[in-house]
Amino acid sequence: MNDQEQKIDQLVKEALRTFPLEPVPDRVLKGVLAQIERPISQPAFLFSWIDFSLSAVLAVIIGLLLNMIQQVIRSSYWSARLRVEILLMWQEMRLFLMQNQTEVLAAAISILTLFTLLSILAGIYRRQAAYAESVVL
Repeated sequence: MNDQEQKIDQLVKEALRTFPLEPVPDRVLKGVLAQIERPISQPAFLFSWIDFSLSAVLAVIIGLLLNMIQQVIRSSYWSARLRVEILLMWQEMRLFLMQNQTEVLAAAISILTLFTLLSILAGIYRRQAAYAESVVL
């Protein structure tokens, strides 16, 4: 900054500091204060009986599921059966993909195209909304 700009800045700061402000008229002050709402106090969070019962039921279900998974893993029959089922599902998926390569590729391209178009439209909407907010009527 040169001396001229510093002098101008100093004059502006001095003018702002010494500028006389008038008090707000009573009718404006009353109108503004009438529109200010008191914040609603939030009630303290309390657990009800439904919270305890729901958490107990969910804990029992999760415990039973974990116990069932543990029993399946320990059992050699269920363990072998699970491995066989996983292998069969994998083979069926590979067979389906090999037999329907063009349809799967077309579906993947369609989904990617749709996602790209939706992304472009979302960007256009965001820009339009930002522009609408910046324009004052």
